[in-house]
Amino acid sequence: MSDRLRDLSAKGDDLERIASLVNFEQFRPELAQAVARGNGSKGGRSAFDHVLMRKVDASRNPSS
Repeated sequence: MSDRLRDLSAKGDDLERIASLVNFEQFRPELAQAVARGNGSKGGRSAFDHVLMRKVDASRNPSS
């Protein structure tokens, strides 16, 4: 796995480039407030992290 990540970095990984420009953690309080989450009492898989999903969105659509 580390070889694959190293190859991506060498090719210019977009998420690494964006992460060097934007501190995504600053959005955590606003994202937690804006996106409702269940308490998990009904079961199911765990929800994805708010910041992780924002990073995915930013990598797919850099103008957002």
